[in-house]
Amino acid sequence: MATSQEPMESTGEVGLSDAEDPTVAHFASLVAKMEPIDPSILRATSAWRVLQSFGAALRWTNTDLYERSFPVSSIQVFWSHSWHGNNYMKRLLLILLYNGPAAAIAATISALLMMCLHIAGLLPGFPRASILLFDHGVELVFAPWCMLTAGFVFAAVLLLWRSTSRVFLDQVCIHQTDTELKGNGILSIGAFLKYSEQFLLVWDSTYAGRLWCLLELAAFLTSHERPREKVTVRLTAMAPCILGFGIALWASMLHWILVEEHTAFETLALVLSRWFCFYLAASYLREHYRNTEIMLKQLADFTVQGAHCHCCIDEESCTAEVCDRAVIARCIRIWYGSVEAFEATVRTHVRHMLYRQLGGLLFPYRWQVIGALPLFWGFADLIAARGRGGNWKVAGMLCLASLTWCFLLIPLVFQVALILARHFRREQSSVWQDRLKSVGVALVVTLLSFLGNWTAWLMADVFSASLWMGGSAVLFGISWLALRFQAGQTAQMLDSIGKEVGESSAASVAGKPPDELASSC
Repeated sequence: MATSQEPMESTGEVGLSDAEDPTVAHFASLVAKMEPIDPSILRATSAWRVLQSFGAALRWTNTDLYERSFPVSSIQVFWSHSWHGNNYMKRLLLILLYNGPAAAIAATISALLMMCLHIAGLLPGFPRASILLFDHGVELVFAPWCMLTAGFVFAAVLLLWRSTSRVFLDQVCIHQTDTELKGNGILSIGAFLKYSEQFLLVWDSTYAGRLWCLLELAAFLTSHERPREKVTVRLTAMAPCILGFGIALWASMLHWILVEEHTAFETLALVLSRWFCFYLAASYLREHYRNTEIMLKQLADFTVQGAHCHCCIDEESCTAEVCDRAVIARCIRIWYGSVEAFEATVRTHVRHMLYRQLGGLLFPYRWQVIGALPLFWGFADLIAARGRGGNWKVAGMLCLASLTWCFLLIPLVFQVALILARHFRREQSSVWQDRLKSVGVALVVTLLSFLGNWTAWLMADVFSASLWMGGSAVLFGISWLALRFQAGQTAQMLDSIGKEVGESSAASVAGKPPDELASSC
C-alpha cells in the first residue's frame, strides 16, 4: 500500500463485526469524504528526493523524512505499492521510470557527439580491415568512444538525475514521528488520492493480497473520471529485464568493436555472456506470468475479510484500539454502497484492468527502444569508422541498420521473449527441470538476436539491405500480432467472467451507473 502498513500501526484496527463502533465510524467518515483534515496536510515530494542515494527513502529507517515534502494543491503521481515486496527491485524500477528517459537521451547525445569527433579525426583509434562484405576489406580506424562515453553517461544520469515530478510517498508525505500529524495524514489518505492526477501501481506478487493497496486503487477509481487512462501498472521485474538486456547488448557491441578476429572461442564467450543476461530476464518473466495467474485466481475469490491487514488475520484476532479493516469496510460501504459491491468490482473490473497491463505487452514499446539503445551507441562507433574513411554510402546503410535494430529487431526479440515466457510459465516439480525451461527460453532469444547479426553480414548492396530491413519489419509485425492475440484470448475470458458476476452488483460506485464504471475500469 502506498500508505505504509508499518507506520500505521499506531492507528490500530478492529474487526468487521465492530463496524458500528463510533470511533470506527468517525475515522471512516474522515477518510471517505476525501478531503484533508487540514490544508497543510496535503503534501507531495519531488521524485528525486525519494530516489537519491539509490532510493534511500524507500528503505525502512528510523529517520523522519517529512521535511523533504511540501504543501501542494495537487499531486502529479500517487505511488501505490506494497511494503511486503522486494524493496531492492522496487527502488530499481522507480529509478528507471523517473531517471531512465533522461539517462537514455543524455547518453545518446553524448554518443552522437563522440561520433562527430571521431569522424573529424580528433580522437585516436586502431586501424584494422573490416570483415563486413560491403566494406570490401578496406582498412578503417575503429574505437569504442561512443560506447564507453554513452555507457558512463547513462549510468551517471540514471543515478544522479533530479526528477522534479511531484509524487506522493507515505514514508515522506505522512509524518512518521509526530503522533498527531501522522494520524491526520493517515485519515487524509482519501484526499491524497482524490487530488492525484495519476496513479502508479508498482506491481509485485504481494500487492493483490493487501487490503490497503486495493482500497487505494478503489478510492482512486471512485474519485476520478475515466480512471483507466490515469492508472499505470509497472511490474518490479521490468527494471532488471530492461537493464539486463541493455547490459548484454552493450557488452556484445563493445566486444564486436574491440576484437579484430572473431575466433570460435570468442564467439562462444560472446554468445554465453548474452545468453546469461537473457536467462535472468527469462526467469523473472516466467515468474511474473505465474504470479499474474495467481493474482487472477486471488482476485476471482477476493473478499474484504480474506485480504491481509498487518494487525489482524481476521475479525476475531485484532487487539488494536481501532482496526484498519473496520475503517476500510466502512469506507467501502460509503463509496460502493456495500462491501459485496466492492468485492464484485474487484473480481471483475479491477481484475480485468490489472490483467490488461500485466498479462500482455508488459514493457511499453518506448521502454523496449530504451533497452535497445546500447546497440545504437555501438553502431555510432561503426558509422564513425566509415565516415572517417570517407565511405558515406556504407555509413548511411549502417545508420538505417541501426534504426532497424533499435525500432524493430530488438523489440521483436523482447516480444518473442514475452511470448515464450508466458507459454512456458508453468513451474516444474524439479528445480533443475524448471531452470531448464528458462535456459531454453533464453537460448531461443539469444539465437534470435544473433540471427539478426549473422543475416546482416550478408548485406552487400542497397537492395540486400532493403530486403533485410523489410524482413525485420514483417517479423516485428507478426510478433506484435501474436502477443496481442495471446492477451486478447485471456481478456475475452475475463469479460465473460465479468458478465457472469453481473454488472449491476459491481457498479454501485458512488452513484456511477454500470456502463460508466465498465468503461472507466
